[in-house]
Parts: sequence; structure tokens; C-alpha cells
Amino acid sequence: PWVRHGADLLLYAEVGSVLFSPSLSAGPSATAQKSTLTLDPPWSIVFKGESVTLTCSTSHPPGRRFTWYRNNKVFRSTEINSLKIKYAQENDAGRYQCQIFPGGPNWLGPLGMDPVGPCCNSPLALDVSLSDWLILQVPYYGVFEGDPLCLRCYGWKGARVSRIRYYRDGADVTPSHVNSELSIKQARTRDSGKYHCTGSMKTGIMLTKVNSPTVSISVQGEEFLYYLPHFVSLMLLLDYELGSPILYAYIS
Repeated sequence: PWVRHGADLLLYAEVGSVLFSPSLSAGPSATAQKSTLTLDPPWSIVFKGESVTLTCSTSHPPGRRFTWYRNNKVFRSTEINSLKIKYAQENDAGRYQCQIFPGGPNWLGPLGMDPVGPCCNSPLALDVSLSDWLILQVPYYGVFEGDPLCLRCYGWKGARVSRIRYYRDGADVTPSHVNSELSIKQARTRDSGKYHCTGSMKTGIMLTKVNSPTVSISVQGEEFLYYLPHFVSLMLLLDYELGSPILYAYIS
């Protein structure tokens, strides 16, 4: 959840960024584990008309319902833990979260029952490209030092792209052997920067050089891992002790 056209949605803990949930109350279930939201394919940006699937993972047993939020607003409820966007459109772009509620015939919706565990997963950002010929796809999740990092230079409707080059902060970082993906086995903070790719694509009967929009990538270092548990613990203490209303912090 850290890349979007025109903005740097980086994986930083921001004390001022909270999600206010006035209808929820703390209780025994508040100690349950939060849900985890994943995206398949695992890219933060797709072309208009492509399909993606969001999955809300949980350790809870079956018999639950899943409430889906886009840009902090409820927009769907399902009995299964996955949500498929079949033909992505402009209004499908946004920041997604999911929350788990008890299921069953007496289910009253997110305003009628306490959730199973706290709300919600850290927002997952999805962007939809409407008019680009070429995009640089990056993972939807945050990358820490030592993690692998994979970038993909991807053409409209899967069109073939040749002569691909990758750039970071304007400098060519293309390895000697490259295909549509640039793989960094162990990312370092020095790999952070503004990336874009170029390639040749067939437009009509001609090969045309095309540039992708720029995306910002931030590789988090060890100091982030040190401070993160302290930040999260503080917010969970507020969750457990203060009761309703509850402020839930997230990483953005």
C-alpha cells in the first residue's frame, strides 16, 4: 500500500492517520488477531478492464461474514473471504480494508454486531491506469531491507514490450540480462527512489518508444522495525482500555 500515481503512499507510521469507528466497542473479541488483506495478482496498479482478487485472511473458524471498505466507506458484504473485481474501472481505485463479523441467519450487518477482532487491516492501495500504454507494476505490500523486490514493466493488454530499460531517479539501473521484470534479491534502503521504465511497443505498424509513469518506492530499514512495535502497542492499548468510541491506527 505504498505506491500510487501522483502521490507517495509510503509505508510509514503516522500518528495523525487514524480510522474512527464510532459504532464499535471493545470487548473479549478485541484481543483477536486482525485480518490480513492480500491482492492477486500482487501489483498495486493494473490496467482498466483487468481483473484482481482481494482476499481477507483470518485465523478464525468458518461461519463469518466479511465487510469490505473502500476509502473508509462500507461498499460490500460477503460470506466468503475473497472479493473479485472482474473488470477494473476508474472507481475501483482506492484504499481497501476488510473486517470480519459473526455470520449466521441473524446477521444484522456491520452496524448491528460487534466485529470479530479489531478493525481493520492496514489499507491496501489499488490504482487503475486508464490511458497509459505502459506501466511499471510494483508490489502492493511494503518492502523491508533484505526482502526481495520485483518490478514489472507491463504493456497495455499484455502487449509485447521490447528493449526494456529501468530507471531510478533518472539513472539507468537496467541489469545486463533483463526481461519484463527487474528482480532485486535483497532490497536495501539505497534502492528507494522514483522508478520508471521504457520500452518499445508496436502501435499500428510502427515500433514506438514508450515511457511508463513514475512510481515511488521506499525500502524500510531496521529503524522502522524497531519503532513499529512500540507504535502499534500504544494504539492497541487505547483500543483495549478506552472502550467506545475507538480510534484505530494504521500504517500508510
